[in-house]
Amino acid sequence: RLRLKIRLAQLQIEAEERAQERKLKAELEMRRQELQTNANTAVRI
Repeated sequence: RLRLKIRLAQLQIEAEERAQERKLKAELEMRRQELQTNANTAVRI
């Protein structure tokens, strides 16, 4: 019974970690695209 609770807690933590990683990757990708857009705009000026 306790082992099951521990396993469920581990799975929940792992799921939260994956969700956090996806969020950070999405934020980094948005930032990268923003910088690329700014760089392209600066080149045209």
